[in-house]
Amino acid sequence: EYIRRGSGFPLLVSHGITGGFDQGLSLADTYIGGDYEIIAVSRFGYLGTPLPKDGSPKVQADAYKCLLDRLNVEKVIVFG
Repeated sequence: EYIRRGSGFPLLVSHGITGGFDQGLSLADTYIGGDYEIIAVSRFGYLGTPLPKDGSPKVQADAYKCLLDRLNVEKVIVFG
């Protein structure tokens, strides 16, 4: 799951060991400011995002790429 907010250059925010996309939004608010389009995602197993059998970093990165492709986002800054 994810949330998209704001406008400007896209910033993909991945949360830490607690929370989900909500924590990503909080991180962006605290450290980034409002000059970006925030795409905050929940990692596998957090909030309502299912945990697949293979939840490796590579599979998670592939899922992020699929999301960005679906959103027609070609370039992002990654934060988190």
